[in-house]
Amino acid sequence: MKRLMITVFFASIPLLASAETPSLFKRLERPLVFIEKAMSETNSTSAAGKMMEKSARTVAFQLQALGRLLEGHDSNFKRLKKDAKSLEDLIGQGKKYADLLEQDNLSEAKKNKYQREFEKAVAKLAQSIETDWSSGAKAREWRESLAKDSWLKSAQTDYLKQQLQKEIEDVLEKDYDMEYGEEGNGLHELRRNLRWPVMEFDLLKDMFRLTQDNSCQKKALTMIEHGKNSDYANIKFTGGKTTLSSCAYYGLVGAVERLGEIKDELEKREQLEDKLPKEIKKQALTILVAIRGSVDVGGDGDNVLAKLKNNLE
Repeated sequence: MKRLMITVFFASIPLLASAETPSLFKRLERPLVFIEKAMSETNSTSAAGKMMEKSARTVAFQLQALGRLLEGHDSNFKRLKKDAKSLEDLIGQGKKYADLLEQDNLSEAKKNKYQREFEKAVAKLAQSIETDWSSGAKAREWRESLAKDSWLKSAQTDYLKQQLQKEIEDVLEKDYDMEYGEEGNGLHELRRNLRWPVMEFDLLKDMFRLTQDNSCQKKALTMIEHGKNSDYANIKFTGGKTTLSSCAYYGLVGAVERLGEIKDELEKREQLEDKLPKEIKKQALTILVAIRGSVDVGGDGDNVLAKLKNNLE
């Protein structure tokens, strides 16, 4: 899951918070400083290019994850989620066409098409940097606001766990339709819904620790092995009080990783917005069964998602 990981370039950005600042904010501060510095480039088009070259989309995902967890606790976080989602969408659109341009043996027609779309995406992001983000000033405002740790003291562990539980319950209870890629509750929606708990476990890793567990259903084994080879398998959960089943966590991560690979392949074929080909539909249904126990709403038995939900009680 390399596309979602915060990369090492943040290490060169100095921390501005005091030693007493909560660890969750410390994890978010470097990304916020990066956004602020990148957006403050004199030329907004140059700033947009830098945002796409680096892992700025990851920053937006992290902030969006925080907003999702706490929007019911404080309306300011609803604004944070909205700002971060808008930024992530713009970067993601550009990144999509940048990745498509890297394919081998592209026809001139497709190369020109993807280049035009990439340039449009850069222009939209540049405009947003100037108007919506005030050339980095809004990122600074968010950083300074989050540095005031009163929100963290009142956002108790139990509340955050309850929000994570809701994310997982939503996937168990949603009626997915694997006939489609982008449309409705199709493949892309399933991936989005599974990705958020993964992002949030990463964001809140100080609260959790993995416990060795090999009791997951056999139908989940392929996803579990896939998850063990993901970058998220290397997350250092730092010994929190709440234990997570290792096989359930790796199964969740593996499903997000595999769905991402399928989505990328569909984008290359320009089929994501179409009805899914039969072989892709079969793969998507297999992934749904692997983590939910069955295709049915609510799942079946002690599945991957049910295990994680129980861990959070």
